[in-house]
Amino acid sequence: MQGFFPNDRMAYPLYEVINDARAIALFHTGQTGVGSGMPGGMGMRLKYSNPMYLDDVAADFPDLKIILAHPSFPWQEEALSVATHKPNVYIDLSGWSPKYFPPILVRYINSILQDKMLFGSDWPVITPDRWMADFAKLEIRDEIRPKVLKANARKLWVSDARGVGADGYGCITMHSRLPALAAASMASGKASSGYTRGRIGLMSSSPLRSNSSSRR
Repeated sequence: MQGFFPNDRMAYPLYEVINDARAIALFHTGQTGVGSGMPGGMGMRLKYSNPMYLDDVAADFPDLKIILAHPSFPWQEEALSVATHKPNVYIDLSGWSPKYFPPILVRYINSILQDKMLFGSDWPVITPDRWMADFAKLEIRDEIRPKVLKANARKLWVSDARGVGADGYGCITMHSRLPALAAASMASGKASSGYTRGRIGLMSSSPLRSNSSSRR
């Protein structure tokens, strides 16, 4: 889970680099299982994962493809609102067994967000077979299931408004220690940097990985 507010201007230079690279930015949203029940939640601060903060990012970077990872408990309606309002925002369904999906999420999968919902399991916490078995029990329209399981992701990765092919895409996951990683990469010479609109852009040469959030 990212350890910063996604709309913090500190991160905007990174978003510029991701956007210029025609990559996709994935953010953790909602509660996380990491630190649950541990003293102080192991320092994890849930406030950073409210999807409404990504509304600013989607507005300021309208060409940047953004994925809201996981059903966003307790902010599910906020996530649905952002994804409905901003055409560049998508939702992945990983991290929760579909049997726990709230009714409003199922309604939106079946209706106005049917083209913006993406399969994900959160393996190894939830195996793909387990997720698929529980998804099969949901009341999802037959013509929509293939969209969620493959077609929507294929469209997201294959093309965008600029007509870029699939080879132009990668996915950058926001890490809880993003500022520290970026600074360390810059110090070691492993980051690409340059002044962009008066700011310094940072991108780590190593993959940025998110912590898992799951409801089994």
